[in-house]
Amino acid sequence: MKTYYIHPVAKSLVARSKTAAVPLPDPTVSRRHGTIGFYGGKYFYQSTAEAGSYYKLGKNKKVELSLGMTLEIGDNEFEIIDMRPS
Repeated sequence: MKTYYIHPVAKSLVARSKTAAVPLPDPTVSRRHGTIGFYGGKYFYQSTAEAGSYYKLGKNKKVELSLGMTLEIGDNEFEIIDMRPS
């Protein structure tokens, strides 16, 4: 399992591109699939794929990420965890 650290100041690209913050070598993932960003003290995933992204209950342009949530992108699953020191 790989761990990706998302910086709370900049948007992080999730894409098939090797230069993405979260690179996914998966043919079902777009070259610019989506971004993870930090707004108002919360993290969000926002679709940038032309066909949109799907999140469990249907198509969403933007979804808030919460601890313990599983985000599915293509054949990849991500668990949202807090890596800050306690």
